[in-house]
Amino acid sequence: MKEIYENNEELLVELNADMIGYVETAQGGKNITLVPTKDAQWIVEDIKSVNENYDINFNINSGRIIDPRGARGGSDYFDFVLYGYEAIAFWESEWKRDFFHNPDDSIENMNFSYFVNVTKLIVGSLAHLADMVEINHPTLRIASPKRGRLYFEDRTLKILKYHRTIVFDDVLICTEVEPGDSPIEKVEFYYDGKLKFTDTERPYQWRINQRSLRKHTIKAIAYDEKGRTSSDEINFRFVNLMLKR
Repeated sequence: MKEIYENNEELLVELNADMIGYVETAQGGKNITLVPTKDAQWIVEDIKSVNENYDINFNINSGRIIDPRGARGGSDYFDFVLYGYEAIAFWESEWKRDFFHNPDDSIENMNFSYFVNVTKLIVGSLAHLADMVEINHPTLRIASPKRGRLYFEDRTLKILKYHRTIVFDDVLICTEVEPGDSPIEKVEFYYDGKLKFTDTERPYQWRINQRSLRKHTIKAIAYDEKGRTSSDEINFRFVNLMLKR
């Protein structure tokens, strides 16, 4: 995951096939639950279209929204979320704790017809997304500061082992914004949940010059002219004692 991030590889969404092969009842075999990050909800709608167009015929239930500041949830998708990527987790409809990470989690307890149908939905959705000529939805990523870095005066001093970020001195928040089928109207910058700056022109950036000795959350939200949004946020320890004029 870190290698993908460090190489700046494009990744639209991670589809996480976790616990997709167990149901007990005929009714359960008709249901599947999708748990997306906030900005991946439009992809959930596309997955619903694949479900209908290819007669897979699941009742697709929407689960909670994945929160990067929330509990990990014990699944691989969260590593993608920590690095700012979008994710959608596919979950079987009758999850059973008795078969979770123990010797009973075996092929004998799988429902293969259900497993095949979920796999069809995932593969069909991948093919659908791959065939898109263009993405209609806007996308935004915080390009700097990057996750897993130690910064001083906007310069990387060290690449850290994990996703944590440490910043000394004032810092320029830089974003990478791509419009969909509608121009970008503005990008808003939030500091610990409070709107601090709005930029209406590229390159959509904001310099933080505030005293700090603790961790903060920076969130950027892009709005297009159709009112659609895309966002990214990063948490970092911010050490800045001298305000610059």
